[in-house]
Amino acid sequence: MHTHTLWAARVAAGTVLPDKRLAARLACILETFAERPSDAIPQAAGSWGQAKGIYRFLAPKELPREVRPFWRRVRSVLARVRSVLKGLLPLESPC
Repeated sequence: MHTHTLWAARVAAGTVLPDKRLAARLACILETFAERPSDAIPQAAGSWGQAKGIYRFLAPKELPREVRPFWRRVRSVLARVRSVLKGLLPLESPC
């Protein structure tokens, strides 16, 4: 098992969500971003179906009031993760 897979599972397990399926989906999304941190969501996802699933996870159409704080937290974590992962990429030489 890759370290980014373990990391994604650990972060998802530590994120309080109202449903275990959402935690599993979060782990998949984090793993996807860890594998390809500088890609846009459609490129990182690899298929339109996966990209659509990520978009739906990040911005559901209807969100019950009691779940909104969880979603704000998840989106904040994902934004920080992508920022950190991009910062860890080696800089390409212009030569």
